[in-house]
Amino acid sequence: MTQYSTLTPMTQRKNIFIQAMWVLVLVLTSCTGSDNQTKQTASIDTSSIPTSPKPNPVTTIDGNTTGSFLNQTEEIRPNKNANKPFAQLDYNKVIAYDYDGGKGEGVVSIITNGKLAPTVKQQRALTQEQVDDLTNFLGDNSTYGGSKAFCFDPHLGIVFYKDSQVVAHISICLECNYLVSSINIPATEAKKIKIGDNEFPAEGFSQSGRKRISTFCQLLGFGHCEDRSDMDISL
Repeated sequence: MTQYSTLTPMTQRKNIFIQAMWVLVLVLTSCTGSDNQTKQTASIDTSSIPTSPKPNPVTTIDGNTTGSFLNQTEEIRPNKNANKPFAQLDYNKVIAYDYDGGKGEGVVSIITNGKLAPTVKQQRALTQEQVDDLTNFLGDNSTYGGSKAFCFDPHLGIVFYKDSQVVAHISICLECNYLVSSINIPATEAKKIKIGDNEFPAEGFSQSGRKRISTFCQLLGFGHCEDRSDMDISL
């Protein structure tokens, strides 16, 4: 025998409406939960991405920041056996830089306007042996006495530091055959050039001086280390 529902049509419509509302509530609750979970996951992913300001062109050299590179450099002793002025300098770190002194607005010396030149390409922390050798020949009279060009396009920079403070800096241009120093180097004035009734310091590198600087530069793996031994610089 077929059984018929005892519910009235009004009651049936009411039950269907209630069931539909429950289904709608369940669907909305599921969507809201999924949306919240998505937002929470996105928030975690975003927070895990480090943000930092765009670095200055000189803050990274050879994959190292200049600040951390200097801080991690091993300390050395001043060369007290060197000639003036290096025997009197108080420093504990020396770094050599390969840079373009003729490029960039106002860039000539390795330290320009109190800051490291923005055209630095490479940096090398010098060992005790390298510093002793460098300060010996830079303070030696035999390193100088040649002529020099009117140009100055340095590519080798030497900076003496006391911890993180600059003590002295030297910019060297082998192509123009002389250097510019923040401190006076008496050896650059040991020999004179006489023009008429006047005498001028022979500040250019001698052949032996240029060869020592060229060799030093090449050992560091820098560019622009040409000896230019074919250039007549005798006086």
